[in-house]
Amino acid sequence: MLIIPKLGVDATIRSDTVNAYDAVYHYPESVSPGQPGECGLLGHRTTYSHLFVNIGSLKVGDLAIIIDPVMKKKYTYAVTSNGNDIRWDYKTNPVRFAQEGEAQLMIITCYPPGLKEAAYITHFKLVSTENT
Repeated sequence: MLIIPKLGVDATIRSDTVNAYDAVYHYPESVSPGQPGECGLLGHRTTYSHLFVNIGSLKVGDLAIIIDPVMKKKYTYAVTSNGNDIRWDYKTNPVRFAQEGEAQLMIITCYPPGLKEAAYITHFKLVSTENT
């Protein structure tokens, strides 16, 4: 589960599709939540449940929580940047995810809202891990 309290997001994390209601897609080439490197999640802004319609309102320090029922862990991430990473060339230069280093989360959605001209990326860092 992905929970972003400020946005009212409470979504399932899937590995098969982004085109589902109340769900985000986990990039298989990214690391798992809580692991060293970059965990990448993709979600819609204007279709399906439009989970990220207000993602631009997130500020540095706002939280995102991932609950992993299999590992019985709760990972809390804090925004480190939002609106500073818009990748206009994502179709020819796909987003690559670090496989080591600090545990981070990248939430990716479309830009401008409703269009697929660029990838809008919000960056987070892991701030705590708890057992559930």
